[in-house]
Amino acid sequence: VHIAHALVVATLHGGYTAEKHRRSYHRHCRRRLGKSYDIGAERLGKENTLVYPDRAGYGFSDDSYKSQTLEQVVEDYRTGLKNAGFQPPYVLMPHSYGSYYAIWWQEKYPQEIEAIVFMDCTEVMKNECWEKWTVDAYASRSAAYADARKAFTRTWLGLDRLIDYYGRGNAEPSTYGRSVLTQEQMALWDLTEQRIWSAASVSELANEQGAARELREILQPTDTPKLYFSTTPTCEEDIREHLEFQNADIIASGKEPKKEPETAAKAEWQRDGWACQDYYANTLAPFLEKCGNCRLVTIGCDHGLFYAQKPDAVADSILDFLAETTE
Repeated sequence: VHIAHALVVATLHGGYTAEKHRRSYHRHCRRRLGKSYDIGAERLGKENTLVYPDRAGYGFSDDSYKSQTLEQVVEDYRTGLKNAGFQPPYVLMPHSYGSYYAIWWQEKYPQEIEAIVFMDCTEVMKNECWEKWTVDAYASRSAAYADARKAFTRTWLGLDRLIDYYGRGNAEPSTYGRSVLTQEQMALWDLTEQRIWSAASVSELANEQGAARELREILQPTDTPKLYFSTTPTCEEDIREHLEFQNADIIASGKEPKKEPETAAKAEWQRDGWACQDYYANTLAPFLEKCGNCRLVTIGCDHGLFYAQKPDAVADSILDFLAETTE
């Protein structure tokens, strides 16, 4: 996980003053605060109110022992936003797995959703044969949950403050995002890594496959305007650009890059280009068609940092989209 799986809510003002015309973007944080949590806020916030609520067990919010089902999470969002004075309709901006909550929300409460901006999100696969979840990296589901319980105990005891996320002790600091994020953002990343595995995050892990099955049953195309950013490479140039950003992070960390972007990109595209093309044709395209009324923007760069690496391009696309599709 590179960044918080998120949902940003922006209240679009756009010249309106009546309360009923307010809309919101909402971002939820899955395991930590997003390192680039305020990237683009300067431009998007000129005509919009950006709302970044932490839900139970994430960021700086209290933990929860309730099962983190789609319904539970979305109802927590709805209650929190309304209690804070943000009334629907909203524009949701989910990142990664946050798409599952945004989709469930608009399917259950379509009158509350003005538009959705998918920030390189998790797709709802056509059937279970296409799915791969966190637990699939383990020998069995019981082994995955046993490991998660150990991680939760470590977090509950406060030991995450003494060791790094992966439990390697004195591991070198990550170079990730060093060239595009501020010291404050990096400090927030490090701070929230001190409570990675809350009870809520473990519950979310356990509910992933059930959530996918539930969405397959209810997902139907809607007229709600949708914008989808994808960082999956479409050509060799996308990979080269990504590697250049990685090298910039390495240099910003005081280290020496080991890859030459142009040479490495050529080799990677020759090896993986077919898989990228297959993804667009057989995974993403069917998902966007199932969502309905969705335009695609291929942005390249990194899954968790693309809106920090290309803030102007991302902001331009979002603002143009909202100007064309919302009143």
